[in-house]
Amino acid sequence: MKEMLLYQEIDNKVKKIESEIAESVERKNATKMQQYLKEYQAKLVQLNEKSKQIKKTYEQYKKVFENMVKSMEVVSKKIDDKDLGKLEAALEADDTILENLNKLEMEVVNMQKSAEQISVEYANIMKNARTAKSNLSIYKEAFLKLKTTKEKEIEVLKKDLDAQAKKVDKNLLSKYLAKRNDKNVVFVKLNDGKCGGCRMEIPANTVNKIKNGAVVECENCGRLVYVD
Repeated sequence: MKEMLLYQEIDNKVKKIESEIAESVERKNATKMQQYLKEYQAKLVQLNEKSKQIKKTYEQYKKVFENMVKSMEVVSKKIDDKDLGKLEAALEADDTILENLNKLEMEVVNMQKSAEQISVEYANIMKNARTAKSNLSIYKEAFLKLKTTKEKEIEVLKKDLDAQAKKVDKNLLSKYLAKRNDKNVVFVKLNDGKCGGCRMEIPANTVNKIKNGAVVECENCGRLVYVD
C-alpha cells in the first residue's frame, strides 16, 4: 500500500498542474477573447441582414415615389380650370398624393436614421473586434509560455510515475486507474470507523475487513478505504 500511496501522491501533483493549466487566467482570457470575436462576427452578420433589408425597403420606397410622381403628372394634365368639377377632383387627388408623399418622406427619414445607426454599430463592432484580436494574441502567447513551462514539470513527474508504477501492486493500480478521473483522492485512510474521504460511518463488519488488510470501496463516495 505504501508504494500505491506514493504513486497516488505523484499522480495528484500531475493532476494539480494540469488543473493549473486549464484554469489559468491566461487561458481563460484567451478563451474570453475568442468568444468575443465569435459574438462580434454574429453581430456583423445581423447588421448585414439589416442593411439588406434597408436596401430592399429603399428600393420599394423609390418605386412608390416614382409612381406618385407619375400620378401627379397625370393629375396635372387633367386639370381644367374651365370645368370646376374636374378642377376640384384633380386638386383633391393632388392633395392625396402630396399627403402620401409626406408620409413617404417620414419613412425615408426613419430609414436613414436606421442606416446611420447601423453604420455606428458597425464601426464600434470593428473597433472592439480589433481590440479583442490584439488581446487574444497577447493572451495566447502568455498561455503558450505558461503551458510549455508546466508541461515540462508534468513530463518529469510522469517519468517518476512510470518508475513508481513498476513498484505498485497491479491489482491496486488497476483499481486506482479506474477511479482516478472521478476522484481527487482515490485511496483514503479508515479514520475512527469512518471513510477518510466523505467521513461517513462504515459498517462494523466492513471495518473489520479493512483492518484485516482488505481495501474496500466506500458505499457513499466510492473511494477505496484502507488501513495502515
